[in-house]
Amino acid sequence: MAAYSPGSRTYLTVSQPGAPGNRTNGGLAAGLIVLLSIRVMIDLHLHLLPGVDDGPASLDAALDLARACVASGAGTVVATPHIDDWTRALLPDTAAVAACVAQLRDALATAAIPLRVLIGGEAFLTPDLPRQVRAGATPTLAGTRWLLVETPVHQAPIYLNQVLFELQAMGVTPLLAHPERYGWLHQNPALLAELVAKGVRAQVTAASLAGRHGARQRALAESFVRRGLVQVVATDRHDVDGRSSLRDGYDAIVALVGEEHARYLVATNPALILADKEIPVAIADDHEMARDGRGGRWLGRLWGR
Repeated sequence: MAAYSPGSRTYLTVSQPGAPGNRTNGGLAAGLIVLLSIRVMIDLHLHLLPGVDDGPASLDAALDLARACVASGAGTVVATPHIDDWTRALLPDTAAVAACVAQLRDALATAAIPLRVLIGGEAFLTPDLPRQVRAGATPTLAGTRWLLVETPVHQAPIYLNQVLFELQAMGVTPLLAHPERYGWLHQNPALLAELVAKGVRAQVTAASLAGRHGARQRALAESFVRRGLVQVVATDRHDVDGRSSLRDGYDAIVALVGEEHARYLVATNPALILADKEIPVAIADDHEMARDGRGGRWLGRLWGR
């Protein structure tokens, strides 16, 4: 399978800033993404493929998980099996992931489950990752510039910044999976702001926001959301019972920062990613958060209001 290259196939159509219907010149319109109005959620991090990692062990279990996704409001998901992680990964390359996704799509159609499944992966950060992406061995999210990346849990690798820089120099945008779980970010949360300022984007897990991973992870996840450091909320579900649904994450964000921000994180921004677009950020400092309460004003500045 070919490596990612700019201009490769995308999956959703969006209007450009300044196009008819936009609220302001240079601001993104409330109607930028069709999904914003119909409020269908997109899960960009889901272990749905059967028998390939620590996700569902059987096709029946995968179909049960797919039904649960639909029931929680997800219309599109990206299958993100572990990649280049010898402890959990079985699929060797993008072509193998694509073959498994094709088989699952057939099974979903047979079972009349209305879930759109796209190709992706959760890549473990190694010094060799840029070469793997360039060679087409590691899948990006739906063939876009966006790459879901995870790091070791306890300590940031010494090559973290170098590998992220190399990926971005290739035109790939790293989407850091579940930063609220990493011990190195609990020790120094400011590191995430540094990464986001350099162009990395972040995905927090719905279960963390819902409190299923404990108070410490929930507190850090909430802090990251309030600061504008999180661009996507996804489930990272491996089975029906293991973690919270995308709807649970949406409800938690609504309670934290309001419905508008919640829609950005579960619908608008994921749609931008699948459309191979960039996501603008506006990082709030501590003074802004204290002044603006739940963050409504700095979010409004980001979207041109």
